[in-house]
Amino acid sequence: MQVKFFYNLSILLFFAFSFSYAQAPDTAWTKTYGDSGYDGANCIQQTVDGGYIIGGGGFATLIKIDASGDLIWTKDYGLAARSVQQTVDGGYIIACDGLTSLIKTDENGDSVWTRDYEINPSCAYQTNDGGYIMAGSFVTGRDTHCCLLKTDLLGNAVWQQTYVIGETGRISSVQQTSDGGYIAAGLVHFPIGCWDYCLIKTDASGDSTWVKIHGAPGEPDEVYAVAQTDDGGYIMTGFYFWTVKTDEYGDTLWTRHYAIGEVGYAYSIRQTNDGGFLLAGFIDPPFEDQGQLYIVKTDNYGNSMWEVEYGDRGREQCYDAIQTNDGGYMAAGYTGSFGAGNHDVWILKFESETSVPEIVGFAPNDFALGNNYPNPFNSSTTIEFSLDKPQFVALTVYDLLGREINTLLEAEKPSGTHRIFFDASDLSSGVYFYRLQAGDLVASKRMILLK
Repeated sequence: MQVKFFYNLSILLFFAFSFSYAQAPDTAWTKTYGDSGYDGANCIQQTVDGGYIIGGGGFATLIKIDASGDLIWTKDYGLAARSVQQTVDGGYIIACDGLTSLIKTDENGDSVWTRDYEINPSCAYQTNDGGYIMAGSFVTGRDTHCCLLKTDLLGNAVWQQTYVIGETGRISSVQQTSDGGYIAAGLVHFPIGCWDYCLIKTDASGDSTWVKIHGAPGEPDEVYAVAQTDDGGYIMTGFYFWTVKTDEYGDTLWTRHYAIGEVGYAYSIRQTNDGGFLLAGFIDPPFEDQGQLYIVKTDNYGNSMWEVEYGDRGREQCYDAIQTNDGGYMAAGYTGSFGAGNHDVWILKFESETSVPEIVGFAPNDFALGNNYPNPFNSSTTIEFSLDKPQFVALTVYDLLGREINTLLEAEKPSGTHRIFFDASDLSSGVYFYRLQAGDLVASKRMILLK
């Protein structure tokens, strides 16, 4: 393992915010799964029982493991899973390569229904109304264009939108946004030039609100992942670990490039509990016939806190990484160095970082509502928010129909970061929203209760 540390005091002093640098986390355990063939993982999610669900291809489409990585069950549908997500009923939704685009399973991974929409899917996720949003590309003749498809709870198509941007295009990642619409990121190609990052914001019906193109002339800019951030903006990453942070209108706030000097591919980006970001992918060292798993942890301005590289003599690749309920991290991909086969599913569990004493105790300079954690959750979760000045705040929980479920807080609070515990043991499984109001400032987030 190689570890790279980055420290920039000038940035710290310039922004004047409270910051605690961290050391790269220790590896808690690693596991491989597979047979003698080519097996790999494309995605991973922590489940409400504390274990994990893994989607991939080879010997199994789905792999269910417990919190220690011990195998519980596998399911093979003869297809590779591009994405997997636990749904509000405890089952799973899978976007697959092949003729079957979408598979819905029960909690044991047994198929409930399958659907084919004749699009090439990249991913699919459950939406606030219980249905699903799928992203990918739609082929008509010799043309391939960016596409979104919305379904109901049973997988029946509600609408399909094709976005003709440039000569050809494909959406790699999609997420439902806090306003009920969607943010989609993909790659598009124009008659003159290379591939560029494309960011598409839509309303709830998939009609585009705006489209933004990001890229350097003559450079192959391919985006693989996008996420909405706590401030209402967006962050995306892809080829060469080139990462772009935008405001809510898709205009660039900052860009960062990690794994400098390497040919890198960042396939996953997620905002972490501290407001920073976790990127995962792999690098191809120059003049070497091997890959190395690569993970980057940044602060909320994209400044690298630590970067770690894993691998041996074989070809290691990573396609997803998450922060776990215990504050640690989990990465999923494949390895050619360890395990039984040519390529095996490779899962790495990391401890949480070892914090270094805080440098200066500045107060937060923003009003911000964080993501609850864990999410999805079983019975209880924690909601975090920050105030830049003392204010009277109200934190309220609503159901999908907009009915008020619980008022968690109505009080004057000092500036700083606050955490509120939410006990949902009396509520049924489903999608809920929490809304924070402080004066004229309002923010809301979605959370999923699974029992």
